[in-house]
Amino acid sequence: MNNPSHTEKTSRYALVLFAAFAAIAGLVYSASAQTPTPSPTWPPPQGSPERDQVIKAIAGLLRDSVGNSVAQKDLRDKLQSPASAKTELQNRLPSLALPPKMVIVFYEPDAPADASCTVQRKNGLYSVFALSTTPIPTATPDKVVVNTHFMCCYDPY
Repeated sequence: MNNPSHTEKTSRYALVLFAAFAAIAGLVYSASAQTPTPSPTWPPPQGSPERDQVIKAIAGLLRDSVGNSVAQKDLRDKLQSPASAKTELQNRLPSLALPPKMVIVFYEPDAPADASCTVQRKNGLYSVFALSTTPIPTATPDKVVVNTHFMCCYDPY
């Protein structure tokens, strides 16, 4: 058997170390590239692309939670828990992180939602929406859907 020389051993160790470093660096970069950062203001500013993404995601949740299919009923049930509602919203916003202290609530209204709620106190970390009691036409603009079902706690979307 040939015994590798000291130089060959050193070269192999260097190669293994380099490969390990490259793998770790790749994992760290991959994790940081996939982790969205929370918006510095919540909700995102009017007219920003982030605000448009949030409006589209919330309107989608409201639309998709109306109906008699198992998936629609399952989503509606999930939306009535603030923790799972936040998860459902986050799943629709993969490039935008929701603030850790943000709370989103969807509830079953006693009557159809209307936008007549007057806001007494504002807190951008709390969002309360009435679930729709009837199907929402796809032609209805997302912003109208969101603002119709938005009940509090800051200026409408």
